[in-house]
Amino acid sequence: MLSKVVILFLCVGNSLAKGISCDGGTLTRAVRLEIIKQHRLQSHILKWDCELEKKAASAFDKLDDGEVDTDKIKIDSRHVNDYTYLSHGDMKTDVEGALYYWSKKQDLKSYENMIDPKNQNIGCAYKFVEPMGHLVCIYV
Repeated sequence: MLSKVVILFLCVGNSLAKGISCDGGTLTRAVRLEIIKQHRLQSHILKWDCELEKKAASAFDKLDDGEVDTDKIKIDSRHVNDYTYLSHGDMKTDVEGALYYWSKKQDLKSYENMIDPKNQNIGCAYKFVEPMGHLVCIYV
């Protein structure tokens, strides 16, 4: 049994080391990897889904008054986390801030999404529209 766990760990670790690539995505490979790692710290392993990343990006189609419109995502809103932050346009810093906020606010739906064992996949999108950085993540 232990050997199976070690082999699984090596396979998952090896695939993550390469990073996660999505054609036309809004995040870098390194940021996608960081999102997956931060969810692991919450004792939850998720798989990156490029289609969910595209759906998350649809919340940015029209940033009315600087607000993200998650209603544009055709998914139950209970499975969507969004975060808007006064930013200088540094994607990595903004994403880390969102993940930290979600993980520390344990009374929020966003934390529940991070740890819900029913959620198997995640896809997130980022957009900077001065002066705000926006992150949207979808969990299924």
